[in-house]
Amino acid sequence: MDSRVHKISLKVSATERNELNKLILSKEINLSDLIREAIKQYYSLEEFEPSYTQTASKTYENKWRLY
Repeated sequence: MDSRVHKISLKVSATERNELNKLILSKEINLSDLIREAIKQYYSLEEFEPSYTQTASKTYENKWRLY
């Protein structure tokens, strides 16, 4: 697996941010893995596998509250 070094910005509304936060909490995964899972399921792309398996279930505090 390639190391993750690319950063992509995502602009969302406050409502969308709250919904993403709910998904992150309910699935207990980080935003990156949530996006990978959605892309993999929607487009059937096998290249999008969860990463950071050691940190995927941890909670991080930041300006968004949970990440």
